[in-house]
Amino acid sequence: MHKPTFCALVIGLVTVAGVAAAQYPPAPPPGGYYPPPGGFVAPRPHFGNAGQLAFSQDMNFALGGQSTSIPNNTGDNPSEWGVTLRPSVDYFVIQGLSVGGFLEYAHASVSIPNSLGTGGGSGSTTTTTDTFGIGARVGYNIPIADSFSIWPLLGLGFTTSSQTGDVGSNAFTLSIFAPFLWHPVTHFFMGIGPQLSTDLAAQQSANGQSAAGNKVTTYGLQFVIGGWFVPG
Repeated sequence: MHKPTFCALVIGLVTVAGVAAAQYPPAPPPGGYYPPPGGFVAPRPHFGNAGQLAFSQDMNFALGGQSTSIPNNTGDNPSEWGVTLRPSVDYFVIQGLSVGGFLEYAHASVSIPNSLGTGGGSGSTTTTTDTFGIGARVGYNIPIADSFSIWPLLGLGFTTSSQTGDVGSNAFTLSIFAPFLWHPVTHFFMGIGPQLSTDLAAQQSANGQSAAGNKVTTYGLQFVIGGWFVPG
């Protein structure tokens, strides 16, 4: 082989090797990894993907009062407060579709001044109600932006309540909750939305006697906070 041809071949091979080496990043340090090219950041996993397990807490808080204008009113007025807690677990069986269950606890207290009653007098009478429940629900998460979604939920539950004065009740309740969720970081969400619950069947008992109870429908806004992960 002529010397000029050999020199040209060597120069060509060196050039090709240099171009090829430039296509790959240098070897990573021990225990390290190659950084993503061009600063590319992989999109974070979104809430509602199949296989996710979500834990959440639905909460309602209520505080209210009433002003009554009657002759000789002492200035006392009824007041009430209540809290509802509903820890829930939901599993996304396919993209967007979740099935789950929940427990429920609610406490309500109503104080009525005796001056507003038929007997009159001073002081007040307080009635408290404690409710426990369990149920199942199904939902579907609808993404509307990278960090926002809507998660309508339909539930069916059984509740039992006890009230001051040896009064109790049981009910089968249908509930609908459609929270607007904010996902500020991966694995965490919070939101608020309208809720509606109505009794499909109810039974009431007092002093050992049972009878058909009043069916109650409630509605309002409900707050939710929770997180999720993919079971390993």
